[in-house]
Parts: sequence; structure tokens; C-alpha cells
Amino acid sequence: MKDNKAKESIQKTVFINFILEELEKKGIDITKDDYNQKSAFKELEHEFVMEEGVLIPKAWWIEKNIVGQDRLKKIYGKYTLGITHSFSALELNDSIWIRDLVDTLDNDEWDEFEIERYFYRKEEDGCGLVCRLQKLGIDLQRFPNDGEKVKLLFFLCCFEKQRRIKMIPFLSNPTLENVDNGIIGGITRNGALISEIKINIQKEITNRYIKDSKDKLKNISYQWQNIIEQVLYKLDLDVGGWNEKDLERIDLQLQFVQSMFLSNKIIQYKDTLLETFYLKILQHENLGRENDIIDIQEVDREGDDPDASWVNQYKKMLNQVVNEGEIKEFIKDNRKKLANMVFRKKTSSNDLKKFDGASNKIDFYLGMLEDNTLWKREDGIPVLIIISCIQEIIELNKNEKVKNQFYRYKTEDLRTLNTELYRGKEAYAKSQIAWVEKVRYRYNSNLGKRDRARITYKIITHLDNLIIKIYESNSLEDMQVLHSYLLMLVHAIVDDNEVIEKKFTWFSDIATRECVGYKLIADDQIKQFFIGILGTMPYFDNLAEQTGDFIKEVEKGSRKGEKYWPFEITTIPYLDRLEGYLYVTVDSIQKIIVLRKLKLTSSENIRLILYSAGYSIGFCLE
Repeated sequence: MKDNKAKESIQKTVFINFILEELEKKGIDITKDDYNQKSAFKELEHEFVMEEGVLIPKAWWIEKNIVGQDRLKKIYGKYTLGITHSFSALELNDSIWIRDLVDTLDNDEWDEFEIERYFYRKEEDGCGLVCRLQKLGIDLQRFPNDGEKVKLLFFLCCFEKQRRIKMIPFLSNPTLENVDNGIIGGITRNGALISEIKINIQKEITNRYIKDSKDKLKNISYQWQNIIEQVLYKLDLDVGGWNEKDLERIDLQLQFVQSMFLSNKIIQYKDTLLETFYLKILQHENLGRENDIIDIQEVDREGDDPDASWVNQYKKMLNQVVNEGEIKEFIKDNRKKLANMVFRKKTSSNDLKKFDGASNKIDFYLGMLEDNTLWKREDGIPVLIIISCIQEIIELNKNEKVKNQFYRYKTEDLRTLNTELYRGKEAYAKSQIAWVEKVRYRYNSNLGKRDRARITYKIITHLDNLIIKIYESNSLEDMQVLHSYLLMLVHAIVDDNEVIEKKFTWFSDIATRECVGYKLIADDQIKQFFIGILGTMPYFDNLAEQTGDFIKEVEKGSRKGEKYWPFEITTIPYLDRLEGYLYVTVDSIQKIIVLRKLKLTSSENIRLILYSAGYSIGFCLE
């Protein structure tokens, strides 16, 4: 342990010397208190170094490890985020820190009275910042009156006044334009604001919490994306319509799960105030994506389905793929044939002119496809996607726009989809997703799957709504528990009918192995969740054997019987003591076994977490 610490100390010293050399080359004198006003130093706010598994701005690393807290307090003041200070009761008094805030703002229009009203106005008087934060899900009254609260209010006021924005309208409107893509490039105006907020809040919370919250959100997003891909895969496989009922069932059962969310919530916080605020900012970015996807999915999609003969021709092209570098040559060599497939007729010279114009824009679309899906250029592009894309470009209403009213959008920001196509990867993220979805929908329509595609998009909207519920949680623990619980239910729902029936038959065969002639019966919904949730449990076969033993007991006695089989779900992370029971009845005269009721119960902690999210207590099917 000592050797590791000594090694880390040496490495840090070496890195500090490297940084000092860099600062000298840039002409930054870190010994002077105005170093932070130099443009070269400000540029370091957008360069990052790794610290304990977390990327932090190089500027802050320098200030924390080289400048030091004593000088930082002198330069920025004790109420600034990142400054270590043990506050006295007097320093936390509103009149004291608000006076300091007025001096920091240095604006003649803002005196102490106006600033106090800015924070504490009641709703009937226009709602001050504290009131507005409550509407955002941050109830300051539930947190201690300590330095964290004062520092947060101090920062938010400075941020609003200096950036000339209204924080709550900004954070109340999550969109893709608010996502911080600074690390990978292409940051938006609003994304830069989100980045600045996160960078400042991170100064006050541990690297462990920063890493944990980002990792958990990344994992949640990944797991739900896998579910969505699974649903889309069902649509892709559905060439002959064989699992249309599967999609309809998933739609109905997801509606059932959504219906269990009530409007009332209980507000509870488990993390510190600044940890909670930081989590809310990270969630805000994820909510932006979900909200915009739902908005796009709800757009009406029009167009005529091809007749059966064209559908059959399109189906024959399903396995035809063109290498990315050969697309232009392929279109040129197969121009008339592809044009006929696009227009579904023998094409005229005018049609070919339209075809040529549209085909020249395909590369813009491919850039969008690569940035917003799992598709990679090296995978090649299906010929039917090329045809569908050209059709969509030709038939596009040139005045069509996607509503994208992000915070502080301007009239010129509302561009048509036609204009956005020319911008390719530089187009608004929402426009890019709209293009991807338009071509995907056209592709499915060409295969005669328009109605099934509509059901699939309804399913995806249900899933997005559940994800939004998860991202509205007030703590890391609550978010993870709600995610695990809902994912368990959704995994059960999206299991294929064929898989469910096989497992159900397996259970029935074990239960009736020594009791000939019995039939196992269950409502479709009970069957789906019973197999989907318990089918992977290690005691599944044992439960079937116990059912068989119960049948023999009934045959010896009253000829009719009922049993409550308790069970415990042990394989799902974060769901401690998730239990339940299966209510079974047996009629030995009619030789029927009926699964009549499936109920889930849980520990007090999980019940409170679910209830705080507005989820009705207890999952019960009968």
C-alpha cells in the first residue's frame, strides 16, 4: 500500500512538472491571481485529464492541485463551487451571503432586496428560484441549511445573470439540443450550457459519485436500447406476418405496465443536494433523447403501400447488400432497374432526372444513419434501404419540418427536413433521427409491413415512457431499483410466444408426469409473466414438481384444492427480497390445473421506492 502511494505521488509530481512547462509555453503565469483571465487558460477548460476514472477539465485540475485552496478562496470567494470552507452560522445567514452575491454580480440593477426576492418569491408573486427548483424536482426545504445549499443558489443566480438565461425554463425543456457532446465534438449552444453546469457541480462531489452516476445511466440506457433492438428485430423478422400477434400482445401488456403509474408521488431524497442536482442534470440529457424520439414517433406517416407484386420483388432484395465504397458505382450501373423499383413503373426521362438528384444525396443520409444507429459503413448498405431512401427524398414534402422548439431556439433554427438532409451529420440531432425513422418506416412499408411498423413504433413509445419514469428518480438507488423492476417486467413481456409456450409445456409436463390426463391452464397474461419472470429461476422445475405432488394430494382427498406457492426472485440486481406467490387450483374430476393468480411483493425499501415513483404498490394478475 505504501509503495503504491509513493508511486502515485511520484507520478503526480511528474505530471505537475509537465503541466507547469505547458503553462510556461502558453505564457500563463500561474503565480499571479489574474491567470484565470487569460484566454490561453480559459481554453484549458475544454481540455480534459483523467482523475480516478473521471475526466475533469485541465483548468480545474491545475487550480485544485497547483494553485491551491487558499489562493482560490481569495480569487473566487468562499461561496463559489469548488472552494473548501467551513461555514459559520453567520456566513450561512441570507443577509450575509446575499450581500456577497450582490458584490459578485456587480450590477447596479441588483440590490440585496431584489436578489432576496429573486430567490424567495412565493408562487402567487411570480415564483422565485427556490419555488421554481421545486417544480423541477429539487425541494430545497428537504435538505439541510448548509454550505451546499448556499453555494448552489449562489452559482445558479450567477449563472442565470451572467449567461442571461432562465434556468428552470431551460431545464424544464429537455431536448437533444441540450445534450453535452463536448468530449466527442459537435457541441450545441445549449449543450455548452449543460457542460458548464456539470463541470461546476462536479467540483463539489466525489469522483466516485460522478463515475457511479454516469456508469449507471450508461448501463440503463444500454439495457433499454437492447430491448428496443429486440422489438425492432421482431419487426425485421416479420416478413410473412407470423408474429403480428406477438407485437399486438406486447403493445397491450406494456400499456398495462404503464397504467400502474399513478399521478401521485412521494418525494424522497437519499443523496446530498449537489449530488441530487448533478444526477438531475445527467438525467435531463437522457430525457432529451427520449422526449424527442417520442415526438418523432408520434408524427403521422402517410403514403401508399405497394401492391403484392412489388412487395414480393422487394422481399427478393432483402439479402442484397452493397459495400459502402461501391454505392455510387452500383447506382450508376443499375440506374434504370433501381429507378423502376423506386417509382414502381417503367420510368420516364423526368423520373430518371428525379432519381439522379435524389441518389446524389444518399451519402448525407448514411452519415445520419451511422451517427444514430448501430449501423457501420463497413457493414455495407442493403439495396432496399437505398431504394427506400431515394423514395423518401423524392416524395418528401419540401416544406415539412420537425417541431424542435428547444430552449432559446430562433426562427431560423426551424429548418425543413429537406434543408437538414444537406447538412448530414451537422443537422440537428432530432432532424437526423427523423430522417432515419422516415426511411425505416418506408423500408417496412415496402415489405408490406406498414401496420406492423405502426404497432412497433407504439411499443417503442411505451418503452420510452417507462425510461422517462426511471430518469425522473431522485437518487441513484431509486433510479437503479425502478430500472431493475421495470426491466424485469418488460423482459417477461418481450419474450417470444414460442419460447413462453415451450416453457409452459415443460412446466406442465413435469407437473403432470405422474398424473395422467391433466391439463394446465392459465390466462395469457398470467402465463406470460409467470414464465417470463420465474422461468429463469433455479427453482422453476422444483415448483412444477411441487405442483405435481399437490395434484396427488388433491386426488386422495377432497378432489378440489387450492394452493399458494410462495417464491423469491433471487437473480435480479438491486431487487432485494422481491417475493411473491402463485395461486393454483386443482380439479381432479375435470383434471384441470389452473394458475389463477400471480402476485409480487417486496421489501419495505423497494415498496417505498416504487411508491415514490408513483408506481402502484403490488404487481398482481388474476
